Amino acid sequence: MRLPRVLTAVALAAAMATPLIPASRALADAPEIGAKPTAPQPAGNAGTAAPAGNTAAPTPTATPTAAQPNPDAPPPLTPIPQANPVRAAAEDYWHFAKTAKYDLAVQAGQKVLDSGASPAETLQAFQAVAADRRDDLFETMFRWLNVDPMKDVTQKLIGKLKEGQTGMVTDPKWIMQQVQRLSVNER
Repeated sequence: MRLPRVLTAVALAAAMATPLIPASRALADAPEIGAKPTAPQPAGNAGTAAPAGNTAAPTPTATPTAAQPNPDAPPPLTPIPQANPVRAAAEDYWHFAKTAKYDLAVQAGQKVLDSGASPAETLQAFQAVAADRRDDLFETMFRWLNVDPMKDVTQKLIGKLKEGQTGMVTDPKWIMQQVQRLSVNER
């Protein structure tokens, strides 16, 4: 009787992985390079008293040395940056609105409004989300203004975004950046 192909493939994979398991245990139990070998203590003498004629000091047990970094170890992971809560709520609003989960989009939009973020910060968050998804910010928001369940929250969000946009276009620093950007001649 012939074994099915899958079983032979599993047996071959297990046979190839088997030598790796004992080798990894042997490497884990191996002493560090340059460390002094210690004699193993017999298990029977661990809790008994020393004979009266023997006044030698007890042998100290092996103390763990400071862990040396392994040069073969992968580099430590970089910490995950903390997400901006306004940006996260804006992404939730955008996602739920685009997937027609309007009740969840209203909750996320209300979360943005209740966050107390400045209009400029809210505008930056929504501009980043729209740019990530390659959507036009206000065109999409005006489209969602026509959806009945989202109408009130979307209207409040558009008002806050317009307030942020007004603050941005009246900022002299932003105006100078735009003038410098437009003064570059490409000819």
